[in-house]
Amino acid sequence: LLINNLGKGEALSIWANGSGRAAHFRTMDPQNNQITFKITNYGKNDAAYFLIPNQTNNRVALYVETYGIGNSAVFRSLNSSSNTPAVMIDNYGSNKSLELKNSTPTNNASVILASSIGTGRVAEFFTMNQNNSSATLYSGTLGTGKAAEFICDNSNSQSTVLTLHHIGRGKGLDIYLANSNNNSNGLLITHSGNGRAIEYNLTNASNNSIGLYASSVGSGNIAYFSRNHTTSGNAMVFMLSNSPAYTLYAGNSSSGTNNNAGYFSGRVVVTSILSKGGGSFKIDHPLDPENKYLSHSFVESPDMKNIYDGIIILDNNGEAYVTLPNYFEVLNKDIRYQLTAVGASAPGLYIAEEVSGNKFKIAGGKPNMKVSWQVTGIRKDAFAEKNRIIVEEWKNETERGKYLHPEAFDKPASMSIGNQYFGNNELPTINNIEK
Repeated sequence: LLINNLGKGEALSIWANGSGRAAHFRTMDPQNNQITFKITNYGKNDAAYFLIPNQTNNRVALYVETYGIGNSAVFRSLNSSSNTPAVMIDNYGSNKSLELKNSTPTNNASVILASSIGTGRVAEFFTMNQNNSSATLYSGTLGTGKAAEFICDNSNSQSTVLTLHHIGRGKGLDIYLANSNNNSNGLLITHSGNGRAIEYNLTNASNNSIGLYASSVGSGNIAYFSRNHTTSGNAMVFMLSNSPAYTLYAGNSSSGTNNNAGYFSGRVVVTSILSKGGGSFKIDHPLDPENKYLSHSFVESPDMKNIYDGIIILDNNGEAYVTLPNYFEVLNKDIRYQLTAVGASAPGLYIAEEVSGNKFKIAGGKPNMKVSWQVTGIRKDAFAEKNRIIVEEWKNETERGKYLHPEAFDKPASMSIGNQYFGNNELPTINNIEK
């Protein structure tokens, strides 16, 4: 059938008032490699137009099916100057605009494949209705595989595999594991290269929110940082530049002596001033290490004080020189002495020569007497001279009226100075997460 129309009207119009097909085109010869139905339009209107004017008709306007191994349908734009879509689906109804389905359970091919050899996006999803609260892209699976996977196969690419750009007021990314029996990670980031595995940046200088917030209502760790490299590197590094705030703030608002803000197993190095409300050592009790602890409090002083002590035996003249470390005079100033005779009284015991050459002399004792001595000094090294402890100071404006330890004064936890370092942000909940 060849229909050639040189006019301006329809070349062919087919109407059916019954319940059957308006037209049926079939090629019966298996050896025929020609097109069964071809529509060519040199004009400016649609090449083909399929319309069902009956609003109660629930059948498809266009049905394409093949028993062969080729494509059921191919839509192609051959005009290199065209900037319109090869296929456009416009839906005025209330259902899906496009539904793609693989009905063969053994089919392991992709349901949809979008590829581009150009420089534009491969796919773009956009919600035009500002009142639409649904997801622009929803990916779900009832299988055992991933719901979504993003891969960059170009080893020379320096672009991001996945970028989330949000100019609204909601979350940039929300990950929710709804299965209470799921013991897998909510988020796993693995990096085999030399860069950071994860980076958080708050670029708004007026933002007083938390850069990273981790919360748990369970009994496990809220966060766990581990490094398996045996030679170097830190499990965590916190850096703060040009800010009077804390680099790391850890707080525990629970009451009780065992609710710790931090627990360190291993050596801890502090290179600057350490400020604390109190301190002690705590060890397994030497007399009952399996069942009890033993604790001793630190010795405190308003000065940066060093203490040296020992036992010495006087010579036949009741005298002795005590030798101190070779750095003593370089490190200490304002030296003070204590002498105690052991085994007998020694009213005449005294310091015959003060420290000089990192030693001092004891005299006035009995021959071969045992003497307990103690010497203290105030640090005068370069660090100490520039970082003297301020014994008394005023609280700043944001801290006045609040307490470091409100519970010690029978005040509520809301009056703790530490509250300001958590900000005034409402804690996140999972009640309104879209599923």
